[in-house]
Amino acid sequence: MSCDTDSMKRRDVAWHIVRVFVALVLLIAASLKFRQLVSVHAVGHSLFDNPSIIFALVEFEFAFGIWLLFNLVPRQTRLFAIALFTVFGLFSLSKAFLGEESCGCFGTVRVDPRFTAILDAFIVLGLIISRSSHTREEGAAGKLVFFFLIWTCLSLTLTTVRLLVPRPKTSPLMIDISSKDHSYERSIAYNSTQWKNEIVPLLQYIEPADAREYINSGDRTVVFYRHNCKVCHKVITELCNEKRENVVFVEIPPFGETNLIPPPFKQARFISEKDIFFETPVIIYIEK
Repeated sequence: MSCDTDSMKRRDVAWHIVRVFVALVLLIAASLKFRQLVSVHAVGHSLFDNPSIIFALVEFEFAFGIWLLFNLVPRQTRLFAIALFTVFGLFSLSKAFLGEESCGCFGTVRVDPRFTAILDAFIVLGLIISRSSHTREEGAAGKLVFFFLIWTCLSLTLTTVRLLVPRPKTSPLMIDISSKDHSYERSIAYNSTQWKNEIVPLLQYIEPADAREYINSGDRTVVFYRHNCKVCHKVITELCNEKRENVVFVEIPPFGETNLIPPPFKQARFISEKDIFFETPVIIYIEK
């Protein structure tokens, strides 16, 4: 009987340690996503580039993080957290399998999806091992009311900041819904006739100058890539094998090997002190 009691106590202590750790992870992730939402240019059109989806994730992660700190209905919360972080782990594994450089879980802070998959696995393991010994929490009703008061204030604050803080102007890009290159998930088309007297978006950040002039002088296909992105390597190989004309490959920092792009294709680099977030590869079709 004594051994069972000691075991229950250890699992209860483990539950409190794990829930606080998970809460902090969620709150940090939500904070970084919110920073990305209000201050960073986003280039891409995947589901998680959608500001409304990002904001919904921010609110959910803040809410569940606070819920864990309040330790409300611990047994049901533990089961929900196990399911949630199992889904998170599978998402990170899919990102790693596709060769993505970052999982995107922490906004613009780049974290290897293999690391987040391992982190999620440890969290799930910790949640399985730990368990709250309390079936009923004293003062649970008061905690629940306090939680909703805090969450309402926080939600209103987030919404107000999102509405009042001027978002950086996004580049005038259109999703290309034509049949060409339909295999590339992040293909974008830019039509200069719809934005008269404007230079190509992002052009000012591309070096050297002759690459900028070349891009702005006619119909072009501009490929933004990273040297350590497996999907980028696949796209580059396919485009080079097709011997497509008027293609410019623009490398996004951190910069790597310079011999990745074979001649006669043009190569340039994207150099900017501003926070401009890319989920590579991004292919932009410029139609003059």
